[in-house]
Amino acid sequence: MSSAIKQERPRRILWGLFSMLVLLLVLSQTGLSEGSSAPESDSLSQIVSPNSAEELPTPSPLIWPAVIGLSLYQKILSPQQGQVCAFQPTCSHFAQKALRKYGLLQGALMTSDRLQRCHQCAAGHYPQTKTGLCHDPIENHHLWGAIQPAPFPLPELSTPASSSAGGEKATHLAFADHLCTTGDNRRAYVQYLGFARSSPQDPRSGSARLRAGICLQKMDQWQMATDLFANLASQEAGSSLGEEATFQMALSQLQAGDQTGSLKTLKSLQGTSQGDRASLLAGWIRLQHGEWAGARSSGQRAMTSSRKVISQAGRQVLETATRGTQLPHRIPLLAALFSAIVPGSGKWYAGKPMDGLYSLLLVGSAATIAYAYEDDHQRAKSAVFGSLGLFFYLGNIFGSASEAKRFNLRVHENLLQHQWVSAYPERWLWEFRNTAGSGRSCTAGKGSLDVAENLFQKGQYDEAITEYKRHLFHFPEDPQRGVVLYKTGISFLNNAQWDHARAHLSAAEKQAGPDERLRYQSQLRIGQSFLSQNRPEQAKEVLRDLLRDPIVAREKDRVAEVQYWLGTCALKSGDWVEALGTFHWLEREVSEGAFASQGQQLSRAAQEGYQLSHRSPTLAAVFSTVIPGSGQIYCGHLWDGLFSLALNASVGYLTVDAFGDGRRLDGVLLASLLWSRFYFGGQKNAARYAREYNRRVLEEHLRRYQSLIIPHYLD
Repeated sequence: MSSAIKQERPRRILWGLFSMLVLLLVLSQTGLSEGSSAPESDSLSQIVSPNSAEELPTPSPLIWPAVIGLSLYQKILSPQQGQVCAFQPTCSHFAQKALRKYGLLQGALMTSDRLQRCHQCAAGHYPQTKTGLCHDPIENHHLWGAIQPAPFPLPELSTPASSSAGGEKATHLAFADHLCTTGDNRRAYVQYLGFARSSPQDPRSGSARLRAGICLQKMDQWQMATDLFANLASQEAGSSLGEEATFQMALSQLQAGDQTGSLKTLKSLQGTSQGDRASLLAGWIRLQHGEWAGARSSGQRAMTSSRKVISQAGRQVLETATRGTQLPHRIPLLAALFSAIVPGSGKWYAGKPMDGLYSLLLVGSAATIAYAYEDDHQRAKSAVFGSLGLFFYLGNIFGSASEAKRFNLRVHENLLQHQWVSAYPERWLWEFRNTAGSGRSCTAGKGSLDVAENLFQKGQYDEAITEYKRHLFHFPEDPQRGVVLYKTGISFLNNAQWDHARAHLSAAEKQAGPDERLRYQSQLRIGQSFLSQNRPEQAKEVLRDLLRDPIVAREKDRVAEVQYWLGTCALKSGDWVEALGTFHWLEREVSEGAFASQGQQLSRAAQEGYQLSHRSPTLAAVFSTVIPGSGQIYCGHLWDGLFSLALNASVGYLTVDAFGDGRRLDGVLLASLLWSRFYFGGQKNAARYAREYNRRVLEEHLRRYQSLIIPHYLD
């Protein structure tokens, strides 16, 4: 008897270990797996630093075990499954944040709801990230508290028109207007503020500060714009400029998320010359929040305006509010009641049939498994799956109510988007007029090119760009305009602002006229910019087009230079055959010069590339198919491979043992919920590790030749 107990002990230990994981792994059935990080914001840090990550409250003692368990899952088990989650953030990160931000009860319900929405049919219902995942933050799904509507959609802003005024200061403002109109809002902001600070007594100083605030609005720096307009409004109180600043402050408050403050500011404008515009904007705010009666009242006041554009926009607000009262509506409580009676039916009612079907499947499956275990007198397993079924059942009720709220929000946003797109009142947001410079002056621009060249030589490329643009603005007929555009593009290249660089280089190419060298250099630099961005295929297209130019084809030195960079593109993409062919051509055709010697070195780099160690993704996946974990070991991930082997062996043993003992339900659950995920996840990881290995080897190899394959933009 004692020997039988000893034989059973290893099996019981394994069952004990995996029973601790089964609940978490069952929850991960829909995808508690790691995902790609969200793309970084490209806000202009030169003006204001990007917002820091949201600080979550410290978890309570009740939440700590769940948060720690999810963290361990993310570190240990999730990587073994490959990419299986359809969302960004992933379900495990969503669960952690929901628990910490909203507490145990709502966090658990939000987690259950998210798991029931994570399936293959989710892609068409959510915004897509650059990596193809569904963007689904927790803020969109909490039930208690209002779901924030979409931001107020602004049109493409144009700089308020300026009347002519003479003098050098006027041309300074005209240059700032030009920068703003062409989309260079950061430099325009600096120019406007520079004028206002250097000439505080000038009557146009206030107008310059107003325009600086509009530049901040264009850059989505709403809080900075609010502060600037508030300061200007207090200094210019009672004047038309002060009223305009107050209106723009209200608009910035709205975009910063302070709707209450925006309405309060707009109320202060009633009875002033901006009262009709204030009523109109207040109407749009109330439309955004579904306050149809208030929107109708504001629209009616705006319709009494003597200005036609305001009156027409007010009529549009009134019509939209009338349509809003006729929108289809879903009652969250009714949706929850439906799903309490039949799981998933509330989601059908709220317009998400696939989510409803998946909820019904999960709740029904958990309940069926729990009943089967209870019928087999396995009370512990029945309790586990019964608890899981209850978890999904409550999450299904919560999710149905939340989905009804989102349905109402969607139809609301669709109405507003249709109205804004069909007849958006663009002009009434920015219609202030004040005297500021609008003319060009050769005197004002005199010397700017010399200053730009000096700054360029010192490596102060950002300042050089401003001076180059100043010269281009004041001397539009300069015969050297193409050269200046080229130098501006080179300055952008040195600042790694690739899109701006290519735009100016393309303009330089068009302005080159008979200057074939300028045209050639501009096209070459465009190709090199793609290479600097690690986009060798796009670089190849530009360079090959350059070789087709008959004028370039007649110049042997230019052909050699283009071929050199084509070979470099082949190196960057790991195409050793093409790289060798290109550099062998250089060795034959070019006997001396920089490209000959550098080409010989890169030819050796291509020959060495043939001998680099390489891992086949297909072969790695095959290895892990035959022996789990061997593909990871083949790619240099020893411990990951051993861990994958141990997981597959352990779960595989338990699966086979369950079938061998006649416990078919245990075997099916282990095979479908655990073993298949680790087994197929190991194959995906092996192929991914092989690609990462090859990329890492290539980068390390090319790093030795970095000075030869990275373009330098010093001319």
